[in-house]
Amino acid sequence: MSMEIANAHLTDKGYILLEFLQENVTLSKNEVVYGWELVRGIDPLKKYPVFLKTAKWSLIDKEARIFVISEIRSRPSVAILVHNLGQKLMGNFAVKLTGNSKNIRIFESESEAISWLVKKTK
Repeated sequence: MSMEIANAHLTDKGYILLEFLQENVTLSKNEVVYGWELVRGIDPLKKYPVFLKTAKWSLIDKEARIFVISEIRSRPSVAILVHNLGQKLMGNFAVKLTGNSKNIRIFESESEAISWLVKKTK
């Protein structure tokens, strides 16, 4: 893949940061799977919470949404940072479909998302 799609690493605060990097695009399922495979490489047992940072003005296609719902459902907690109304609507819909609004939350503030996740790691 010529452009970097995503990166992921385990932070010193005890959560995995997954950041999608391409702005102003609709990501395919393959591109989204690539990002989550980075997370699985760090945490194959799915023990760590995940901070998912979306890229500005980016969305994901229908197949990618279905995949993301199954992936976030399998994590102990997930904070999703959104940047626009489309991302927020998609995110809220995904959270409802997981049935786990206690452990999966949408945020518009990075500091609030991190604060919530750090509390979840304790």
